Amino acid sequence: MHWQKKPSKLYCDYPNESIYRNAHYNNNVKSNDVDEDDYYNEETVIAMDKYISFFAESEGLIYDNLMDTINNEFNEYAETQEPMIFKSFDGSNLTDKNLDFENRLFKLLNELCGLLN
Repeated sequence: MHWQKKPSKLYCDYPNESIYRNAHYNNNVKSNDVDEDDYYNEETVIAMDKYISFFAESEGLIYDNLMDTINNEFNEYAETQEPMIFKSFDGSNLTDKNLDFENRLFKLLNELCGLLN
């Protein structure tokens, strides 16, 4: 399939989905045994909105400074928020959740970055 048709096909297959549909705050499902302070601590996980972005120039001094700043900031975090699904193996029915949308979207974003560079 040509690159130009992939975004349209993805939108047609998933018209109501968001990139954050399987993103959980601090990579945890909120449960009764999670401490409120730990669950809402924004300094432990790099949120997806912090690392999914675009910028115009990928060469030069401004780019180098931007990458150094971002890398230094991200080194302070323990983990990165990623789309994930949780399945319990306790005999309950499995859900129909999957990561097909996210896999296709991130692959498409990588292709777009390659085309723009």
